[in-house]
Amino acid sequence: MRLVLICLLILVLLALAGYLFVRFPGLFPWTQQQTLPPLKPDSQPVPQTTPDTKARTEERTYEIRLSCPDALPTEDVVLVSDLEKTWKIRIDSALPTPPDGYFPTPQSVKGIWKEQSGKLDQVNDRSAEWTPPDKEGICTVELEQTVLYTPLKSESLLNRRLPNLLFRGKGSIRFLVPVHVSEIVDGKVNGFNVGKYPNIYDEKDLSEAAAPGRIRSHPETYLPPILWYRIDETTKDLVIAWNYRLGEFDLDPQYRPSPYPHYIALDPNILRKLNDLKTRMNADGILFDKFDILYGFRSPGYNLSEFEKDGDTSLKSEFSLHMYGKAADILVDVNRDLVMDDLNGDGKADIQDARFILRYVDELDRRYLLDSSPLVGGAGLYPHHDFWERGDVAQSPYIHVDVRGFVDEHGKLIRWVGKNTLKQHQQSQ
Repeated sequence: MRLVLICLLILVLLALAGYLFVRFPGLFPWTQQQTLPPLKPDSQPVPQTTPDTKARTEERTYEIRLSCPDALPTEDVVLVSDLEKTWKIRIDSALPTPPDGYFPTPQSVKGIWKEQSGKLDQVNDRSAEWTPPDKEGICTVELEQTVLYTPLKSESLLNRRLPNLLFRGKGSIRFLVPVHVSEIVDGKVNGFNVGKYPNIYDEKDLSEAAAPGRIRSHPETYLPPILWYRIDETTKDLVIAWNYRLGEFDLDPQYRPSPYPHYIALDPNILRKLNDLKTRMNADGILFDKFDILYGFRSPGYNLSEFEKDGDTSLKSEFSLHMYGKAADILVDVNRDLVMDDLNGDGKADIQDARFILRYVDELDRRYLLDSSPLVGGAGLYPHHDFWERGDVAQSPYIHVDVRGFVDEHGKLIRWVGKNTLKQHQQSQ
């Protein structure tokens, strides 16, 4: 009788072991998978196991960061500086990471790229290429992605089976497409007065220039801009690079209000130079986030008419690089009093503080020259501005910087000091 009981007990134990082996194979170390499967040549992961269609699926969300490596770094909008160029878009963020208990390699990764306008081609799961449309405006490129993770088989008796994890991600990047110069008719585009550019091949126009020989030697710098960026209520506050907003380069809307839209020309190189200059000054302990833009773009319609009207009290020029989007008048104004800060520590704000900045501009331009960089340019010191529409507001010393791309006929950097016409102008009023 005892032998029969022992046999029955053995049979029960064997039956229980068989059930556990089938239901919970992870309890038996020799059955666990020791290595992950290799990746396919196209970098797509090989499925570790066939997904359990009966298993529940838990969904989570994550954010995808997209960037355009050929453009200026920004969080708001990419300035399209070439309508014929194909712009590369890449994913800068990593795939979501699953918690413990899941295969580290996803079961599947699927992405869908979408565009509002233009032409979009997916290169691979991590990048795409976008060609701008003919129409101006803000264009958005989006990516929707799903990532599926499946659980490992090694689970304890006390744990129920983990669900499949499905991550859904979204990301987008915006481009600001400009108007082509062909849309400017009789000096106007959408009601905005651009004006007429001086003709670099007209001897009469050249005769009024301060240095006609340099213009003849570098005509490419003084050709009318090809691309024009629209500024209105929806675009004026867009960050275009390094915390600079598009509207900061507009034609002084605070003191010369006019109906939108406005249009500006803007060479991305002036933004690069301003950031290089700020970074260099920050490295020496002169801390500020960005330069205050006293004036960026000035249309020929404004610049040339003001030059003629102001006569000897004008600090503007006939071939001003502000008209080509290649220049900026800047100051450092951390305390926001509309006047250049005391950078040299002498207790006052004057042209010497602009000269303090010029030393860093000189250093940069010498480096640009060695590198044959197009960022090399001219620089001028000014004790005050001549934007008389502002009245006495923000009357401050400042410095002009530009990216004309050349030096003088002797190979030296082009530098100048603006004349003091403030008292002369005040006396003429």
